Amino acid sequence: MRTRPLFKLLQLSLFCLLVQFGVASLARAQNAITLKGRVVFSTGQPASGATVTMKKEFYDVSPSVISTETSITDGGGNYSFPSQGRCAVSYRFQAVSSEIVDDEPLPPSTAGGPSGCVLSNYVVHDLEIFRPVPITLGGYVTDEQSGLPVEGITVTMTRTKYDFIPNVVTTATTITDSSGHYQFPTFARCSVVAELRPSLGGYTFPSYHKPSGCVLISYYNLNLTVGFNRLMNAGAAPCNGVVGGPVNVTNGNMYLQQTDYQLPGA
Repeated sequence: MRTRPLFKLLQLSLFCLLVQFGVASLARAQNAITLKGRVVFSTGQPASGATVTMKKEFYDVSPSVISTETSITDGGGNYSFPSQGRCAVSYRFQAVSSEIVDDEPLPPSTAGGPSGCVLSNYVVHDLEIFRPVPITLGGYVTDEQSGLPVEGITVTMTRTKYDFIPNVVTTATTITDSSGHYQFPTFARCSVVAELRPSLGGYTFPSYHKPSGCVLISYYNLNLTVGFNRLMNAGAAPCNGVVGGPVNVTNGNMYLQQTDYQLPGA
């Protein structure tokens, strides 16, 4: 009398096993697929030559099985990886560039990728690598008395990155053109001070500009002045003090003062 219920129980058990086997087979079913995407810089250009790493994890086993593969982006920043369609899988993609910009390596890109049942071709959202934006710092140098542009003045940019220990300090110089114009190409950045000062010979004029903090855009109006009013008449020491020599650069006059011997006072 108990044979029939036992037989039905065996049938049910066999059916459950077949269902579990079918689900497991589906989860492990493998068909060739391609995972692809693109790497771009934050400035919008494709990141060609970047190294993309694909981390693949099967998490339906314990411990999970993890493997990695790498690929290099083409001229358009594109990459692709062949794989097998299956469930219980996670993919993570991230890119790095070997470029050095503003004397610093670029940080790794954003990361992304699919997980779960990945059974067909998949396009990963763009991986973005932050890249500093080129900017320009510049202006005009004029005579503080006449307001006219001054050609041939040396302008020095002392740039300090103060988020490093020790601070990273670099200098660059340029010469004003016939319109008194000067400019420096550099990069947008925070935690920076860019000090701009004019000089002539060994003398640095008191005028300056000092953009600091987050300098993220170009500045074209960092105008500087130089003072030659004290040099108009040859005579006292201001000639020497301003230009570092005995010649007045504005009118060609020359003044030389020399003391051979001085008697001490009473």
